[in-house]
Amino acid sequence: KKEDEKVEVVTYDDVKSGDWFKAYVDKATEMKLVNGVGNKQFAPNDNITRGMLVEILYRYSGAEEKSLTTFEDVSKDAYYAQAISWAAKNEIVKGVGDNKFEPDRNITREELATLIYRFAKLQDKDLKATEKASVDYVDKNEISEFAMEAIIWCTENKIVEGRGDKVMAPKANTTRAEATTMVVRLAEMLKK
Repeated sequence: KKEDEKVEVVTYDDVKSGDWFKAYVDKATEMKLVNGVGNKQFAPNDNITRGMLVEILYRYSGAEEKSLTTFEDVSKDAYYAQAISWAAKNEIVKGVGDNKFEPDRNITREELATLIYRFAKLQDKDLKATEKASVDYVDKNEISEFAMEAIIWCTENKIVEGRGDKVMAPKANTTRAEATTMVVRLAEMLKK
């Protein structure tokens, strides 16, 4: 890439300099992991869907997936069809049973942590969360069994921090800002 090329900085009208997620959204945009929703809007507080999140991880992986997913509720023409196929093949996603993926359902915070953990394990097979319950969230007994190890690992590695006052809110939907932040933190960690 030539030095004199101007890098076009994409800014969003709804991501302001004081926002806690601004640096992460800027970084993810620069890495071409996310783009806005049009009209210079990023919609940081909108919920993110399962399909959209998998698409972001797929872009980050740089993988080229030719085949299409066999989940019956993922349209072959959907923008995330290849991404979901790639994620299923690599066991990052397993679907919700009944050969369904529910791509347009909002992703919960514990599902997001689980996908990020599985993605990280794909890069480094020996990743393990420590046995010690470093999770002192006040609502930790609301965390599903399948997500516990992922949430411990994401917490230890500062990818997930909870929503203040030690609340994890595992079943809550994830905003676009939260999801973007977690993927950028993961990218920074994997660079080390």
